[in-house]
Amino acid sequence: MENAPSLILGIALVVLLLLIAFSSGTEVAMLSANRYKIRAAAKAGKRTAKILDALLAKPDSWLGANLVVLALASVAASSIATLLALLAPSFAQAGTRRRRSGQHRRHLP
Repeated sequence: MENAPSLILGIALVVLLLLIAFSSGTEVAMLSANRYKIRAAAKAGKRTAKILDALLAKPDSWLGANLVVLALASVAASSIATLLALLAPSFAQAGTRRRRSGQHRRHLP
């Protein structure tokens, strides 16, 4: 039960890193998409192509929101990583006690 805050912070960090990855991937995919193929598919009646064409027609509307989400998630992830690093000395002290008592394995180079 003592490690519960660390577990919750670790899960939150993983979720935020996934959000950062998704946001970055979305930005790259949208900016490198072949607009001519999307426009041709939209004219052919494909629903997803119509949505993409509308989004690509006004990139400032989704790009601004995407960058804000990316910035907020990055700040939150770095804050959580800092909190986890501050909690780490308690784990490091437990490892030091084990090493001093000879309960560790020696690894030869």
